[in-house]
Amino acid sequence: MSSFRAALVAASSLVARGLSSSLLVAEIIRGIPNHLKIVDLSADFRLRDISEYEEWYGQPHRALELQKEAIYGLTEILREEIRNARLVANPGCYPTSIQIPLVPLIKNYNKELGDGKRVTAQQKHAIEDLNERLSASMQSYAEAYAIITELKEQLDDKQTQRKEREKATTDLKAAVFRAQSEAQEELRRHTDAALRRERELHETINKLQESERERCLLVETLRSKLVRQLETELHEEKLTTANQTKKIEELEEETRRLSKELESEKLEKKHGLKFLFLSLR
Repeated sequence: MSSFRAALVAASSLVARGLSSSLLVAEIIRGIPNHLKIVDLSADFRLRDISEYEEWYGQPHRALELQKEAIYGLTEILREEIRNARLVANPGCYPTSIQIPLVPLIKNYNKELGDGKRVTAQQKHAIEDLNERLSASMQSYAEAYAIITELKEQLDDKQTQRKEREKATTDLKAAVFRAQSEAQEELRRHTDAALRRERELHETINKLQESERERCLLVETLRSKLVRQLETELHEEKLTTANQTKKIEELEEETRRLSKELESEKLEKKHGLKFLFLSLR
């Protein structure tokens, strides 16, 4: 920073925001090396009377030591004072525009009065009127500057509010877009899940239907086998029954034959006994 010769302080007024501009500027200036000349662009060091500062800005001045040190004026008028000062309060556009044409005129009139030239009462009245108008103009410009400063602060506040509203609108749009995206993503997930469950359900139904067809086929196969088995067993049973019937018939026939033979033997024995008995007689 040793290569620099001057520094500009351009802290905007913070009165409308409830902050102290003079305190902020003072903190900034205290942090600047002493060898640098400082030009302050704010309005904190333009009013020599501290009470006027408090009247215009509604709060006390909080950098009194710097206020006493500061030089306020035009280089065309206070060149040496400004050259030797460390802290210079930069004039505003309105005071500059009114002082440049009027100060030389006032100095010339004062010089004429100091040289003892004859001045008429009308000229004195004109000079006094001019001085009053100059003071009124400077006061008016000071008031206008204060009003413009206030309007600028209000404009800055409105711009800040507008930016905040725009940011809030942007954030809201982003939030809405994000919510819509999340809702669409959630809907897509639900849709995919529903489609997946539907596919799984169809697959389950198809499997159940296939299982039912297999079960029916198995039942039909088992039924056919059982019918054939029953028919076979029934046929075999019939064959067995027929064989048994035949055997019974054969046994009955054999029984009848044996009965007949037994009867024949009995008759023969009876006849033999009778014959024997007759023979014995």
